[in-house]
Amino acid sequence: VVLVGAVVSGPGISKRASSLIAAPLSRFRGVTGDLARQNAMRSPRRTARTATALIVGVGVVTLFTVFGSSLVASVDQTVAGSLRADFVVGASGFTGPGLDPQLVQQLKALDEVEAAASFSNGAVRIGGVGVSLIAVETATLSRLVEPEVIQGSLGSVTGNAIAVSEALAKEKDWTFGERVEVAFGDGSELSMRIGAIYTRAEILGDLVMPTDVWELQSTQPSVRQILVLTAARTSPAEARTAINTVGSKLNAPKAQTRTEFIEEAAGEVRETMSIIYVLLALSVVIAVMGITNTISLSVHERRREIGLLRAVGQLRGQTRAMIRWEGAVISIFGTVLGMLIGLVAAWGLVSALSDGPELGSFSASVGQLGLILAIGGIVGMAAGVRPACRASRLDLLDAINS
Repeated sequence: VVLVGAVVSGPGISKRASSLIAAPLSRFRGVTGDLARQNAMRSPRRTARTATALIVGVGVVTLFTVFGSSLVASVDQTVAGSLRADFVVGASGFTGPGLDPQLVQQLKALDEVEAAASFSNGAVRIGGVGVSLIAVETATLSRLVEPEVIQGSLGSVTGNAIAVSEALAKEKDWTFGERVEVAFGDGSELSMRIGAIYTRAEILGDLVMPTDVWELQSTQPSVRQILVLTAARTSPAEARTAINTVGSKLNAPKAQTRTEFIEEAAGEVRETMSIIYVLLALSVVIAVMGITNTISLSVHERRREIGLLRAVGQLRGQTRAMIRWEGAVISIFGTVLGMLIGLVAAWGLVSALSDGPELGSFSASVGQLGLILAIGGIVGMAAGVRPACRASRLDLLDAINS
């Protein structure tokens, strides 16, 4: 709705916006800059129509940029705020056999390790709906992960008990102490008590189940991660060496520090966003072509005017600069308007998801937004290069007589 409204109202705001954007040109670029400003203001409908593709492209790029920044910030906050373990040993990828179940026992036996717990991923059905879970040794969990527990305690989640996130409890209308029917992949069912409700932590997901219960019911239990807390007076280097020595014998990946693990989690989000940026770059390329075509058409319509300017003393370089700056004004107009639309859309999306587990807060990178704005101006200058060269090479007599 915001995008459609901006496109429809574009002609009404383009003249005033172009005047404001190009105001520095009149002051610092003299007559050439003032002519570029007037040319950009001359046809508000054409300016708005030309900038439409750029408005859409930049708007979507800004939306995903801000959404990605908010997602990365949320991952940083949720993982960093709840993870107490010093090292994480994680399986490479989400498929395959996972880590050797013996690894966690061997790590516990090390003098350099105070506590260790294995994490297994799985899924069950509750009320006919699939729910992802984390199976973990709950007796040790509170020493390695520290989410905000609202009711109960993670250490008391033993036997036929589970812990659920506050978001899932609200979604299912569950209460602390309530029993729910849990269906497993092997066809069996268990009546399990909700022994704890916690504020969702990224590393725990929405449902936590004791490892011993999961292993009895699961057809293919597999360890995905092992969290390790080092012993007192043990240096990180010594602990890492000891953990990696044991892990190498069981083909486990190298241990990551807490900081490295958080960076990797955020890096996965950034990699996904980079793929989206490549696809969205196509819309910017299309926008450049549109600006180039419009400026070329404008130059053709103003052949006589350009010829007269040249006749009264305008240099070729000034003609080229005038056309290039005109393209820059149109481009910056589309970039700024698209960025504003993207920010509004991103704020709405993040606000809608902020009560759920996905996002915690709105986060916009000033550096990234500044880069988008700079690229928008450069795009306009680049789009005007070819028409500017053609305009500067016009034959004066032919142009004046046209």
